[in-house]
Order: sequence, then C-alpha cells, then structure tokens
Amino acid sequence: MRLSLIYLTLWARALGVNIIENMSQVIKCGLGSAGSASDRGPAWSIGGVAESTTRGMGRAAMTAGGLVSTSWWLRGPKRVFDVVVTSLIVVVLSPVLLIAAGLIKATSRGPVFFVQERGGREGRPFAVYKFRTMSGARKPDPNELVPLDHPEITRVGWWLRRFKIDELPQLFNVLKGDMSLVGPRPTLMDQIEAYDDFQRQRLLVRPGITGLAQTHGNTMMSWDERILYDVAYVRRCGLFLDLYILIRTVLVVILGETAMTRPFAKTRYGSAIPGGHSGQDAIFSKTTWPKNGDCP
Repeated sequence: MRLSLIYLTLWARALGVNIIENMSQVIKCGLGSAGSASDRGPAWSIGGVAESTTRGMGRAAMTAGGLVSTSWWLRGPKRVFDVVVTSLIVVVLSPVLLIAAGLIKATSRGPVFFVQERGGREGRPFAVYKFRTMSGARKPDPNELVPLDHPEITRVGWWLRRFKIDELPQLFNVLKGDMSLVGPRPTLMDQIEAYDDFQRQRLLVRPGITGLAQTHGNTMMSWDERILYDVAYVRRCGLFLDLYILIRTVLVVILGETAMTRPFAKTRYGSAIPGGHSGQDAIFSKTTWPKNGDCP
C-alpha cells in the first residue's frame, strides 16, 4: 500500500506541477510563434555561424555547421509525443513498476528509488529518478562506467538493469518536462562542469531515457564515443530518428547491449562529425544560453 502511494504521488506531481507550463510551451512552439530575436534571447554560434542563420536550412544545418537540428519535430510535436506516449506507458507498465519496487524493498537495505542531481538541457540541474540497483551505501563515481557485471549490483538490480526496468521511473521526469523519451543521457553536474566546447553540444536538447549511444553499445563503448553519438543526435534529431531509436531500444532489451554495439565510425552518423572530436570540426563559442522555456 505504501509503495502504491509513493508511485501515485510521483505521477500526480509529474502531471500536476508542470502540465500547464508544458502545454503552453508546446502551443507556443507548435504554432510557430517563436517570437522575435530579442524575445528569444541571444543565440549560440558555431564556428562563427549564429544559430539564427541556420534556421530554415533543415538537414544541411546539421552537417554544415548547425548547432542543432532545425526539424519541425523539435518545435512542439516532440513534446506532445513525449507526454502522450509516456502517460500510456506509465499506465500499461504500472504493475511492473510496483513489482520492481516491492522486490527492491524486500531483498536489500536502502531506499527503493535512487535520486540524483543531473544536468538537463542547457546544463540546468534536476533530480533524476531510478530504481536502486546497487548497494544502498555506495557513492557514485562520476568517472566510472558501471557494466552489468559490476560487483556492487544486487541480484534484483542485475535483472532490473538487464531489461532496463531501472530506468522506468524516469518516465516521471519526462512528464515533468525535465527529460524526453529520446535524447542524450543526463550526466552528473561535475561531469558537465568539466565539458569542453565540443561536449557541451549534447546539452542543447532535453536529455532522454534512451538515445543513440544507449542503442549502439552504451557502457560497452568509451565515454568519448558516446559523446560522438550524442552530438550526432543533436544535429540530426527528428521524428524518424526518434522512432528508430525507440525500436532499437526494444531490441537492446531483448538481445542485450553487446549484440547491438556498433563503432561510431562505421555508422551513418559518422558523417555528422567529420574527423570526430579530435578534428575539432564543430568548435563553437557560447555567448549566452537561450531564454528558459524556448524551443526545442
């Protein structure tokens, strides 16, 4: 009963606190009323090219110096999709969420949920929710990738991680507007503070529950390669890419990360980052962040 109340409270907060703000943003973006340049605030520039000059360039902007995809998908429909689909997933998977929470509580000491401050879009901090899969006394190491065979993962935690159930509480982060279903994974604030200019590009869209890096190897690849996948997503983000990533996510759950691992250089996304990080093809300078609430 207590777990059910916690679960319902999270859902109510996620829907109630932000639904009006989120829908007003969707309406503003979806109707194309982006406002004047002064209303939107100063833009970013990449390689000396202002963001405003990349608007309307479509796919060309992604490979010819654009900071972020200019797809219509980012101007409202993506957020509508997130809210509608996430709400349906929460309803359908409610029994899974409750069973997972009960097993965690019954088999190991510590809280059911692992709550941690991560960096969202534009580096803004927010609390991310996960089911706890490791020993309750463990402190996270920002420099450590945690593979499935990590010794501190609990027995129940192994199954939750293997089938990605541990990430399901982040559906409430999506409803709150902190995250999207698809996007770069949110990282620790300490990691964000250490980003170089190239790596900061992954902060230009909402972080996601799943993404290109997570469906092409995730912890099986190096951190630098995951960054390349994230930047490629930012430049190419669109409806069909999001659907493709969601389909690959299902395959990762079924087949495992090892079977789905693909080196970045051997994928079609490599063309979005000619020369890779070392080539510094996409060095950009930050003037100021866009105003809070702007699209995408």
